[in-house]
Amino acid sequence: MFSYPPNIWLLQNRSLLTLSPSVESVLDTLSSSTTADFGSVQVAQSLDRLLPLENSMNEFGSQVEQIRSAMIEVLENDEDMSEMYLTDKMVTGHRRRADQHEDVEMMFETYLKQVDSILNEIRSIAKEVEVTENVIQIRLDAARNKILRLEVYLNLATMSLAAGERCAFFSLASASNQAGSGCSRTCVNRLLFRLFSQVPSSLACSA
Repeated sequence: MFSYPPNIWLLQNRSLLTLSPSVESVLDTLSSSTTADFGSVQVAQSLDRLLPLENSMNEFGSQVEQIRSAMIEVLENDEDMSEMYLTDKMVTGHRRRADQHEDVEMMFETYLKQVDSILNEIRSIAKEVEVTENVIQIRLDAARNKILRLEVYLNLATMSLAAGERCAFFSLASASNQAGSGCSRTCVNRLLFRLFSQVPSSLACSA
């Protein structure tokens, strides 16, 4: 008889079942949202939760990797596996031969397969997180580029208005200096008429 270690798969699987639904919930919220939803409270809360959950998942994955490495080390060492027959050692006073560990080897191989399944699930979730983060980054870049284009359009419009006002002012001043020209007086009168026609009636009456 040998001493059974705790069922590591049950412990790690319980941790996975606790962490995985939270990550999946956040990913579902972010994946179903559009660029316009990024200002909502729900999306903001999901983004705040994503990084801590991702760190927890990475830490959990590292723990599972260490457990897997320890199992492989045991499976590669015949003496370590023979030492696990503690009952036989207590009864007989000596341990089994190094090649007598079939039961222990089968048990660890079963545990190793279970740990590998958990590790594959962790890697799958981590890949989903990475894809979601890439999609979020693309959407944020698109929104930022849209804002930059809008700022460029506004600046161009402001420059155009300022240039138009300067041109009108210099045209009016130039036309006023040409007093001897009847055509210039006509241009000045037309400019003045256009300017005063744009003044609100309330301001004109008060003047």
